[in-house]
Amino acid sequence: MKSTSLLILPFILLSSLLCGQSINNVKSYLSENKVIITYDLTGGKFYNYYKISLYVSRDNGKTYEGPLLEVSGDVGANIRRGLREITWDA
Repeated sequence: MKSTSLLILPFILLSSLLCGQSINNVKSYLSENKVIITYDLTGGKFYNYYKISLYVSRDNGKTYEGPLLEVSGDVGANIRRGLREITWDA
């Protein structure tokens, strides 16, 4: 079992180096019956575009519903890295 774990570890480390983007500093707050979500999309090249979707969980992360449709802002295709914001009309 220990040797299997040691063989898998390099592949996990390598895959983390190959995945160039990440989402950090996710925050949310209410504003006039809407949920505002801010996030930092980091990594990758400055010319890369990403597809961002928003999902919701009502059972502490056991299951997710979505992608949500009543959203606007930095969601969908063609999103570049940087500080981003999504508005969800919940």
